[in-house]
Amino acid sequence: MKKLAFLLISFLMLPNLTLASDEPEYIPCSESFFADGPTPLPQLKEYNELAKSVGIQVCRNVLQITDTEKKEVAKAVNEFTSMTKASFGQMFKGNEFNFMHDTVDVWASLVNKHYNNPNYLGFIQSTLDVDGGNQWQVFVTKYHTINRPSISLDKALNDQCKTVIKSSNGCLENFRFISDAVNPFVSLVKDNILTTNADLLRNMQADWNLFIEEARYQTPLDVWLTTKLSDDLFEGKGLSGPPTAQYFLLHPSIVYERIGNLPDGDQDEVALAVEWFGVNLWKYKMGVSIVSTYQDIAETSDVGTGLMFHVDNAYSFGFTHRGKNDNSVFINFDLLQLIGDKKDMYKAYKANMFN
Repeated sequence: MKKLAFLLISFLMLPNLTLASDEPEYIPCSESFFADGPTPLPQLKEYNELAKSVGIQVCRNVLQITDTEKKEVAKAVNEFTSMTKASFGQMFKGNEFNFMHDTVDVWASLVNKHYNNPNYLGFIQSTLDVDGGNQWQVFVTKYHTINRPSISLDKALNDQCKTVIKSSNGCLENFRFISDAVNPFVSLVKDNILTTNADLLRNMQADWNLFIEEARYQTPLDVWLTTKLSDDLFEGKGLSGPPTAQYFLLHPSIVYERIGNLPDGDQDEVALAVEWFGVNLWKYKMGVSIVSTYQDIAETSDVGTGLMFHVDNAYSFGFTHRGKNDNSVFINFDLLQLIGDKKDMYKAYKANMFN
């Protein structure tokens, strides 16, 4: 038994030994990200707060593993574009600015359809043309370039813009005020998530989908233990990938057990089993657990204790010792693997990604 204990301890140390040089990677999704952003005008504070909350909401659901996450992202983006249109309506009043509202409508439509593509999340641009007029345009992409005719910002138009904000120098500054207010959404979603961390996001999505498809099913207790033993991967720092090692605690299952020393006809029986503690390296498709099996037996002890080995994340077998050399071997039928919803595992892990 000492040799078996040494073998198990050595195996349990593998995750730390193989990943000692790997630092957990995160995508932050918190208010602290906006600490250095521009201060919005009082008139646009509500819009600015919405840009922050929507940015965080998109960030927290951007893995889009579940249908709920996909719906939450679409809902948040639609709320954001609707508020943007309202803010433009407040800042640029009058029929003279209808062209701008048309541009905003086009921008909102494209963002709502293509919010996973950073090319479509750039904010509406304002540029001066060679004649001193002003041109508003939706960002340029490979497929969509929406240009509007230049408009000369004469005194009448600028005076009209100044009536909205007394401290404003005119329409261009009004536009900058809106750009500043929208900055939290653009900087977090477009710049930080979909551009700077684009590769990391894709890797996380691929790893979580692979985890859901291939890893062993874990109960809430198993997930809790794994989050506690996975360094600081699930300490509320932001989006992260799945754990490399799955840990198991009091994990129940059913086994088909053979006790060779029993009389013929009594040797093979279905037994209950519990994994007291175990680990599974799901990417390497191997694992081991300390296990006990139970069945009502007259000739020997009802309970046997030993090791269970996991192969290919789907098959398990092992052996137990009951005393008096009444050893047994067994194969495992993990019904939870068949009836459990692995996306519930993902949801449980995700709950530990944020404070």
